[in-house]
Amino acid sequence: MSLDQPINIASLAWLLAALTLVLIGAALWIFRLRRQLIAEQRAVLALQEAQQIAQALSDHVPGMLGYWTRELRCSFANKEYLTWFKRSQQQMLGLSMQELLGPELFGNNEPHIRAVLAGENQQFERQLTRANGEIGYTWAQYIAHKVDGEVRGFVALVLDVSELKKAEKALRESEAFNLAVLNSVAAEIAVLDREGIIIAVNQPWRQFAEANGGPKNGSVGHCYLDSCRGTGDPAQAADSSPLEAHAGIAAVLNGSKRSFNLEYPCDSPTEQRWFAMRVTPLSRDAGGAVISHSSITQLKLIEAQLQRSLQDKTALLLEVHHRVKNNLQVITSLLRMEARRSESAATKTVLKDMQARIRSMSLLHETIYRSGTFAAIDLGTHIRQVASQSLKNLQVEDGLLQLHVQAQSLQVGLDQATACGLLLTELVSNCLKHGFADGRAGEIRIQLAPKPDSPLWSLHVSDNGAGLPSDFEARQGKSLGLQLVGSLATQMGGILLIGAGPAAEFTVDFAPEKPAALEINLARSSL
Repeated sequence: MSLDQPINIASLAWLLAALTLVLIGAALWIFRLRRQLIAEQRAVLALQEAQQIAQALSDHVPGMLGYWTRELRCSFANKEYLTWFKRSQQQMLGLSMQELLGPELFGNNEPHIRAVLAGENQQFERQLTRANGEIGYTWAQYIAHKVDGEVRGFVALVLDVSELKKAEKALRESEAFNLAVLNSVAAEIAVLDREGIIIAVNQPWRQFAEANGGPKNGSVGHCYLDSCRGTGDPAQAADSSPLEAHAGIAAVLNGSKRSFNLEYPCDSPTEQRWFAMRVTPLSRDAGGAVISHSSITQLKLIEAQLQRSLQDKTALLLEVHHRVKNNLQVITSLLRMEARRSESAATKTVLKDMQARIRSMSLLHETIYRSGTFAAIDLGTHIRQVASQSLKNLQVEDGLLQLHVQAQSLQVGLDQATACGLLLTELVSNCLKHGFADGRAGEIRIQLAPKPDSPLWSLHVSDNGAGLPSDFEARQGKSLGLQLVGSLATQMGGILLIGAGPAAEFTVDFAPEKPAALEINLARSSL
């Protein structure tokens, strides 16, 4: 078209309109492209931020965390992963698992790798060698990453359990040590928890259980309290030992008792047996208890043998004292018969005095025979008996003399009691012969009491009769009775003191002999 030709206004308008539409479309496309670029940039930034957050979080996971592609290439590894294998992030990314683990370890893990790539999550323990040569123990978990049912890779979580393994080893060694200590003890020992469940037993416990019909109620895991409630057998109904054991163990478990002890019979088909149980707390915080059973069969057999021997010897001693008492009574009867035959007053007096002395000794043997006490005599009781018998045998008329005895209880030996009885007989006889010879009425006082502020005791005999004769000192050396009193006071370990008069007063201060504490309580039917 030449310039001379006229311009088609309609065509020009259409061209301008078309160009405008093209420019508007281009502007819209540029705008959309800009928005898309901004969105992509934001997405990239968000992705980077998410990756940073994921990296930060993974770095604080207490273990190795990484992602392995289906081709077994590392696309992610946290700080612990890098530290364990001594690798940088650049060295780790894209590294193959075969190269990282080495042929041996990769071969060990390959079955788990194949399984997780087949969609099966895996858990296993493994021993690893660190980059510095140290041996470590790990617990690994492989988690399959699936997209639309297809496995794209897997997450590897590996925890360092070396310290845990060390603790487990130390615990096993400690348990082995404790068990060795328990097994070295001859007693059967079981350890219970706070509910009474058996959690450990030693070798003697197991051996005893096996020798008596199998573990049954004494094995680990069984509630020992249940076995103490009894079997319900009527033949065992009279035996209260299981119920006592149940109550005692329960008391230790709940803290109401610090310990519990019980001796009980446990017979086998062929022999009698006895055992001693002791229960003590296991731990204040964890609760529980330790039960030990020790055989005391030999001790019980020896105790029974000693008891039988003791009973035999006791019966023999009682019989000896009984026969001595009877023989002394025979002698007394013979002296009494001889006194009746004699016409001499002096002879009668001597024989009567001899009877009184023999009765005093006979009374002591009778006391021993009746009480069954050999090592100790209650001197206060013995004095009352001797004084009453002496007054009864020597007094001429009833009711003329009153006897007042105040004797405190004092345990002494047999020899001291014998000497004291004879001494008292002589003194009571002396009161009757010299203080009340004319038949007058009166009283005899006898006291046995400790001396104030002194370890000595005092035996005091007095009367309100005629008193001592004026020539008493001259007679003292010739009187057999007074000579006996002085000798017997010496045998008692004391000193005889005679009052200055005119009333008759005799005092013996002595040190009590401490007897051996031997008390034998036997039923009369057992003799």
